[in-house]
Amino acid sequence: MDKLARLRSEGHYPRKRSLLVQAKGSSPKDARLLLITATASRYETQVKVTLPPCAAGGLLLFYSEKAFVGICSDGKNFTLYHDASQTTQLPSRFGRQFFLKIVNRGGDCDLLASPDSDTWTVLLAHVYVSQMHHNHFKGFFALRPGLMAAGRGVVRFENFQYRTLP
Repeated sequence: MDKLARLRSEGHYPRKRSLLVQAKGSSPKDARLLLITATASRYETQVKVTLPPCAAGGLLLFYSEKAFVGICSDGKNFTLYHDASQTTQLPSRFGRQFFLKIVNRGGDCDLLASPDSDTWTVLLAHVYVSQMHHNHFKGFFALRPGLMAAGRGVVRFENFQYRTLP
């Protein structure tokens, strides 16, 4: 399949901004990822996720397959990635449509979820990511915020936002 066929956009700025991503894999190690480069060390990023059956969507901070943190959901449970080897699962009350947010305060991160983007629940607080760099994990990568689509089907991401914090 052509790489561009795995991504589609819908709508026009500023009304509706959607990205449709063909899911694959089962975790951030092998899922379809769409990453950006953070321009600051203090920022927050958020996105609205809509899932088809048999898929999971998430928001990550990704260095490599060996180093990442984030949050994803299949509509039934949230999976919280403390790092590439430690996860926690929590039941989701939000179903197949929800909002995710990561707040990174210079390496100290909070992972949040919301049913409406007005009322946020902190699912995991004070995840430290400052050790995710080339001296520890090799390679000259950056810790990049991004979207994750795992499972089968097409995951819809809407209104992705990245903003720096003071």
